[in-house]
Amino acid sequence: MIKNMKDEHDAPIRFHFAKTCLIEVAMLVPRTPLVDQQKHRFHKYVRGRYYVEGFHGSGLKGASRRDIVLACDIVVMTPQILLNMLKSIRQDERLYVCDFSLLIFDEVHHCTKDHPYNILMQTIHDYQGPKPQTMGLTASLGAGMVLTEDGGMKAIYEL
Repeated sequence: MIKNMKDEHDAPIRFHFAKTCLIEVAMLVPRTPLVDQQKHRFHKYVRGRYYVEGFHGSGLKGASRRDIVLACDIVVMTPQILLNMLKSIRQDERLYVCDFSLLIFDEVHHCTKDHPYNILMQTIHDYQGPKPQTMGLTASLGAGMVLTEDGGMKAIYEL
C-alpha cells in the first residue's frame, strides 16, 4: 500500500517508467473503497508527474473507460474490472495483457482458488505475447498460521 510515499520513496515507479517504453501501470485492489483510497495516495505523491485514474464497478462503462485506462500512466481498479476488460468481446471495451508494463497486486494474499487475482494471474501466465512485470503487496503473508522461515517461504511460493 502507498502510505508514506515521498519523492525518494516513489523511486521504484520512477525507475520502472525510466526503463520502460510503455508506461502503463495498473494497481489492483480487492475492494471498491481501496480504489479511491489508493488513487488519492498516488495523487498525493506523484501529482503532476503521472496521470492517475481509478475505476470500480460503479465507474464509467464501455469505450470511455478503455480509452481513459489507455491514456493513464497509473490506473487503480479492482481485479474483476480488469478481467472483464481483458475478456470483453467488444473491441471498443477490450484491453490486452500487453497494454500494461506493470501490475501491482495489493493484498496479494487473496491470490487463491477462484479469487479474481488468481484468475488474472492464470490469464497472464497463459498469454502468448509480452507480459507485464508483476508485483505483489501484502501485510498478511500466511495470516492465521504459525510461520517458521520455511513456512514463510512456502507461503511465498504458493502465492
